[in-house]
Amino acid sequence: MSRYHIFSGIDLINIIKFSVIAVIVYAAFFILGKVFKVFTFPIKILCFLLVCGFLYYLFFL
Repeated sequence: MSRYHIFSGIDLINIIKFSVIAVIVYAAFFILGKVFKVFTFPIKILCFLLVCGFLYYLFFL
């Protein structure tokens, strides 16, 4: 297995889809936090870890 991932059209589409979903989820939690004054910091950390995990999976496995 190569350490460097070679992009194909499908990989690029998946990255874009995941990025859009991650931004929407993050924005939704951010807006909920502002509106309802809930403590969303742990949720933000969780989202960040999910994004990092996905990127690690995508590029290094």
